[in-house]
Amino acid sequence: MRAGVPTLAAIGFVLVLVAASPTAAERESDLLVRHGQGIGKLRLGMTLAEVKRVLGAPRAENKRERRTRGYTYLELDWEYARWTVGFLRAPRGTHRAVSIGTVLRNQRTPEGLGVGSRERELGRRLDGLRCWRVRPIRDPYGAHSNECVYGERAGRNTAFI
Repeated sequence: MRAGVPTLAAIGFVLVLVAASPTAAERESDLLVRHGQGIGKLRLGMTLAEVKRVLGAPRAENKRERRTRGYTYLELDWEYARWTVGFLRAPRGTHRAVSIGTVLRNQRTPEGLGVGSRERELGRRLDGLRCWRVRPIRDPYGAHSNECVYGERAGRNTAFI
């Protein structure tokens, strides 16, 4: 990791497990980013209806696109992009959460990492972190962002963007 890398701005591609009793530990777990599982009460695999029960009605539809073999992808946001959830729907199936993102600084991993964590800190605390530079297509100014992924290469993981 290099010194002077910009602060990473958001976390995505994760989900969460919910505790059974309303204790202080559960309230704390509502803020926890669980690698490859979820964030707070949101977890990968939830249906659109389940996510709406947790977050309410979405504020905006960011993306809707057809994928191969009749699958569709839908990305919605809540609270002015404080929460972004991507759903994949199989033909004649239901929308299931495949990515969850947040820009809330109080959402943290068990290692204390989250929005605002620097790439160097991520690399020190997460063994096996993979990072690369991303340049937007057709950007005349050469702007870029760094993306880092922690977890399985071909499975569920936590992305820091």
